[in-house]
Amino acid sequence: MSNETMAWLQNEVATNQGKILVLLTHHMPHALGNTTPRAQEILDSLGIDLWLFGHAHCKHGDASCTRHGAYGDFYQQGETTFVDAGYIGNMESRYIIFTEGSNQVRVLSRSHRNASFQSSLEHTVTLRSPFAR
Repeated sequence: MSNETMAWLQNEVATNQGKILVLLTHHMPHALGNTTPRAQEILDSLGIDLWLFGHAHCKHGDASCTRHGAYGDFYQQGETTFVDAGYIGNMESRYIIFTEGSNQVRVLSRSHRNASFQSSLEHTVTLRSPFAR
């Protein structure tokens, strides 16, 4: 991530305080911090509620993707919940379901092989404030 992009992201977050912040990036968060010395520290301090990324392509429980205890498909660090939205290792797609008036977000995983939702991979994310349109 370039210094200009990092400055833009910090400004966007600062201008949108008090809102639910969802960030979508191609690369996983720790990969973005490799280009500037303080980048990871800045990324960790942004206060993003839900961070979706897709480049990892990890299978559930894949030890080679382990970081922060549960890295690879879904993990929490500080106030941010991270979700590998690509998650193509098991031919799956993520469904992110926000319900108006609730601070609970459901993260579902749907298998393309058998066209069903995988209940064992369902997660609930708690946001800092209720979702509103």
